[in-house]
Amino acid sequence: MGFCSYSKEFSLSSYTGVENQFITKYMPMADGDAVKVYLFGLYLCQNVQEEYTLAEAARTLNFTEEKVADLFRFWEDFDLLEIVSMQPFSVRYFPADYAKGKPKRIRTEKYTEFNKAVQSLMPKKMISASEFMKYFAVMEEYSIKPEAMLLIVRYCVDLKGESIPVNYILQVARNFAAEGVTTVEQIENKLSDYLVKSGDISAVLRAMGSSKKAEPDDYKLLKKWTDEFGFELPVITYTASLYKKGGLAKLDEVLQELYSNKKFTESEIKEYLSRKTEIRNLTLTIAKELGVYCQVIDTYTDNFVSKWLAAGYEDSSLVQLAKYCFRRERKSFERMDELIGKLVSLGVVSADSIISYMENEAREQEFAGEVLKAAGISRRVNNWDRECLRNWRSWNFSDEMILKAAETAVGKASPMPYITSVLSSWKSKGIFAPEQLAKEQPRETYFQKQQREEHDAEFRKKVQNYYFNLRERARDIADHYLKRARSNEAFRKNEEEIKSTEIKLAKAEALGGDTSESAAALKKLKAERASLLKSMQLTEEMLVPSYRCKKCNDTGFDKNGNVCSCYREFVENASDEKKLANILDVYSNIDL
Repeated sequence: MGFCSYSKEFSLSSYTGVENQFITKYMPMADGDAVKVYLFGLYLCQNVQEEYTLAEAARTLNFTEEKVADLFRFWEDFDLLEIVSMQPFSVRYFPADYAKGKPKRIRTEKYTEFNKAVQSLMPKKMISASEFMKYFAVMEEYSIKPEAMLLIVRYCVDLKGESIPVNYILQVARNFAAEGVTTVEQIENKLSDYLVKSGDISAVLRAMGSSKKAEPDDYKLLKKWTDEFGFELPVITYTASLYKKGGLAKLDEVLQELYSNKKFTESEIKEYLSRKTEIRNLTLTIAKELGVYCQVIDTYTDNFVSKWLAAGYEDSSLVQLAKYCFRRERKSFERMDELIGKLVSLGVVSADSIISYMENEAREQEFAGEVLKAAGISRRVNNWDRECLRNWRSWNFSDEMILKAAETAVGKASPMPYITSVLSSWKSKGIFAPEQLAKEQPRETYFQKQQREEHDAEFRKKVQNYYFNLRERARDIADHYLKRARSNEAFRKNEEEIKSTEIKLAKAEALGGDTSESAAALKKLKAERASLLKSMQLTEEMLVPSYRCKKCNDTGFDKNGNVCSCYREFVENASDEKKLANILDVYSNIDL
């Protein structure tokens, strides 16, 4: 001891430091008396500098000397301290270093009889010292008595034979301990329960075509299926007979799915699994129509198709919508899901509602075309035009007022914004009817009157809408092939030469000149054009619109002005499924 020291009063007013490693790593494994002895010893180390005996410590802690010494031995097993001598009693503390601290020291001498017993259970196998140490560690960690561990070893050897890995046995012991089964009596009861249920789990395994013996985890699964899920054994064996691949793990997945869907009887399960197969096939059909390859089909079934069916869509409707999506370049389940999400939000689910919605969208498309025509715009309708139309309607303007506003936009640099400006001005002034306009509108012409009367005739309007889109579709197809042909530089050059030669020929005919040279050149150019088209797998007929109905050329009316028979064939008298397929085909030029 140095020549300086603390007074007793100073020591009493000081404090004792405790390492965090001791609190987090070691203290949870000890009882209160052991912690008291460790902390008191730590206090003596840090604060008491004069002699202090074991008897004094026992009196202070109200323990016997033997108990204090035994509790110090407890901490010695963890290498937190060392008993230097017993007479006089002396202890040296070590730091509670997490990196160097050891688990409780195992006293192997107390397991001598256990070693002999285990070796006798596996006479053909020589158990190594390291394997014995694994047994000891598990018994120490989970407080499993040697007699209880022997029961577990015997059960596992009977199940797997003498070649069973030690880790398998120890995992069974850990699983038992996790369930609170550690004593001889508890393990005997557990193994007896296994014996009682061995017939049940064997029946399940036989149903799956398996001849393996039941393992502890198998019994846990059976208990889960019967006690937690509430399935009866005959139902479990019936389900197992349907899934012979994948083992009990696959059967567990299936039973969890059945439990989630509340299918508990054989008839319910049979119907559910049958419908599941239909849904899986429907997913494959939709994928084919979308042009999508599904590597894991169940993912698309669960994430998309099942959800669409749950929303109320019929199988045939989904297939037709998939075809529509393909034509509109929505070639993925995600893009189709966006469309269906929009339709669901609008309440468009049944085949009839889809047809009505598409026809309404077609009417909007045609009316938007009338607005463009009234404003002097010759291009096709686009999404922005339709958005403007929806906006104007939200201001409570009628079709007639929108057309009148469009007429004022003729010749304007930006007609659509101008129409919006005019309608906004009328809205602010409360003008929503033609008679409220300050200036008298131009008198209606005969053509305008006829057009308005046709607009008021709902059936005729419906026919116009249908055939408008049918003609648009035919023109779209022709434009597609023409664009493809004109992507060929030789074809473009030939087309320009044909136009130039035709002009020369027309002038010669008009002026009475020689037409033979131009006619021969034109014939040669047209032959060259036919050859170029053939090389691109195209024909002259593919470059011009090909109308479906040859009677009316997709106008919807015959030469006498009556509705053509093709409308009744494809729309009026068709089945719902065929009607939906035809409507979606015709209106595929409309982007929803």
